[in-house]
Amino acid sequence: MSEDDDSGSHLDGTVLEDQVQECNEIIEDIRDRHKSDSDRGHTVEKTYDIYESIRENSVRGFSDRYQASALYSALKDFLQTLGEERGYDHLMKYSTRFGTDTVTPDIGVYWLKLYTGVVLETQPEITFERSISHFKEHRDKMVVHSEKVQDGRRGPDPTFVSSVVPLWFALEDILKLWRSVLDKDPDERERREHVLKGEVSPDGGLAKYRYGFINKINHEERSGEKVGYITDYQNGQDGKGSRFTINDVDFFPKEGDIVQFQAEQRKRDDGEEHGALTVTDTVTLVE
Repeated sequence: MSEDDDSGSHLDGTVLEDQVQECNEIIEDIRDRHKSDSDRGHTVEKTYDIYESIRENSVRGFSDRYQASALYSALKDFLQTLGEERGYDHLMKYSTRFGTDTVTPDIGVYWLKLYTGVVLETQPEITFERSISHFKEHRDKMVVHSEKVQDGRRGPDPTFVSSVVPLWFALEDILKLWRSVLDKDPDERERREHVLKGEVSPDGGLAKYRYGFINKINHEERSGEKVGYITDYQNGQDGKGSRFTINDVDFFPKEGDIVQFQAEQRKRDDGEEHGALTVTDTVTLVE
């Protein structure tokens, strides 16, 4: 592990040291299994290189608060590269009002959960998932848009520590999900990818579904009705989402839930299309 002595001394005997080691073992295992794979080896190595940047910037951040920005960028690139390796990175991107495509770590995690959830037929659980957005808040408030110049003292920033330690627990689960997908039987993995894309029925029947993640809940319309919105795999981050009524689901929905549903394009009374698709059946969790 490449690190300077000053920042490294803050890790000795801490929970972060143990957690980094856990993640090191998982990603080294992935490398060993796939380094000879001509189709996958290059992307796995690319992902590993970015992982090393996450690790190094995490360590350096204990003595240099400005490393939070470098860590944020590395985390974003890491999640995007996982999408590249699994073939959905183009779906993660969305246009801003400035016309650029961008991916945030939050979105990267949701898309990883969507892909792995359907392929592995489970509702992915990521320990301290909230730490991803919490770290962004720390980076924005304390580094990028800080209202005052911080003092130049060296040593651990308590806010950074409270952000980065749970981030590494989340990273462990992210790596485990990636490894589980890579370890899945290739033919079965391909079949589940067709299910994810809505090309075949999950149970061999005629009914095909959309799969997505809930990106907004409890939006109250003028009528007083509370609705939620889903980003689905077919349309991608930059395409139309799907609107559903909160009262019509039989579970307590939360942002990031991976769901199965059907939806269609409907028109308003004036003949124009609604800005979102309308869910036409029950939204159910992928489990």
